[in-house]
Amino acid sequence: MSQVDKKVIELIDSIAHKREQHLRFPIMSGTIVAGSVDEDAMTVTVELSVDDADVPTEAINLNVVLNNVAGAYGIPADGAYCLVAEVDGPDKWELLKASAYTKIVCKADTLIQFNDGSKGGLVEIQKLKDNLKAIHDYIFTTLQPAIASGITAVGAGGAANGATGAANFNTAVAGQDITYEDMENTKITQG
Repeated sequence: MSQVDKKVIELIDSIAHKREQHLRFPIMSGTIVAGSVDEDAMTVTVELSVDDADVPTEAINLNVVLNNVAGAYGIPADGAYCLVAEVDGPDKWELLKASAYTKIVCKADTLIQFNDGSKGGLVEIQKLKDNLKAIHDYIFTTLQPAIASGITAVGAGGAANGATGAANFNTAVAGQDITYEDMENTKITQG
């Protein structure tokens, strides 16, 4: 028997024996196992459509670049349906997509653009709050007393009585305050 014949027999034999087991294909569907997401290790456990119910496939990578915390990837929700691919050899699985996510992570030192970028950059909410507080404090600690003082300085006399004008101004602004609606969208955060 020639070497070629032996190789053909080995290949046929390996195919025949694999059919006795579950065949694994490069792209598979499955379900995310509840509580299995490990964000630090960037892995998840999935019950593949060919897995025995008690033996799910573990250590499926969340990020397509192995052991790389940069890039964009999703954190799948418990029980979500998903697609995984076997990449770079047997038992090296990557999550391709899921039917539901708890969050999407995008870590990059470059421009991240949503839509066409025409709305400008995201606002750093704490800096916005600090700026609005500075305007609020200026109005109530500097501007309001200066206006009241200026009205008083107009002086008493006739219809344009300075003291009456100042009292009317102080009554009009008493209890008035600038209120701010919470503008933060917690579904999109930045770091």
